[in-house]
Amino acid sequence: MEAELLVRAHFCFRLACSLSGCDMVQHMVKDRLPQYIRNRHFRLLLRILTGIKAYNELSYIFDALLV
Repeated sequence: MEAELLVRAHFCFRLACSLSGCDMVQHMVKDRLPQYIRNRHFRLLLRILTGIKAYNELSYIFDALLV
């Protein structure tokens, strides 16, 4: 549920042209990343990547998965 809310929030901020809102969501994702990896929630990470579609900004997810 949390991953879906992050994706929806980013979508809404993008529609509103709120760069600070998009940055806030990306920081929230970055803060939650260690917990998602520790709990092996790889589908949630995939949903975040494909839902937000900011692959350059979310490259740290790819880096964390490859380690």
